[in-house]
Amino acid sequence: MSVPVWPVTLPQVLLVSGYQEGARDNNLRSAMDTGPAKVRRRASSAVRPVQGKLVMTAAQLEIFKSFYADDLLDGSLRFSWTEPTDSGTAAEMRFKEAPGWSAVDPGIYEVNMSLEILP
Repeated sequence: MSVPVWPVTLPQVLLVSGYQEGARDNNLRSAMDTGPAKVRRRASSAVRPVQGKLVMTAAQLEIFKSFYADDLLDGSLRFSWTEPTDSGTAAEMRFKEAPGWSAVDPGIYEVNMSLEILP
C-alpha cells in the first residue's frame, strides 16, 4: 500500500504563529533503590513531535476532513508532506491526535494539528 500524500489543494506550510517542535523523547528511566535513576536510550530512532496551525477556506477544510477520514483512515495511517523546517525535503508523518478547527472569519478556519515526524 502506498503512502498517501498531503493534498496539493491544501496549504503547504504550517504557520509560524503557533508552531512548536520538541526534542525526541527516546530515553527510558529506571528508578533505583538508592541514588540517581538509570537512563538508557530506548531505540536507535524516535518520532519528532510537531504542533502547528493552518488557515483554510471552507472548501479546503472539506478536502482536509476527507483526507483525514478517508485517505488516512481517521488519522491512523502515515502520510508524506513537506518537512516543516526544510521546505525542500519530504517527510513521513502521522497525526498524534485528532485535529481540531475553529472559525476565525466567515468561511475561514484555523486548523490545529499535533503531528509526529517519523524516522
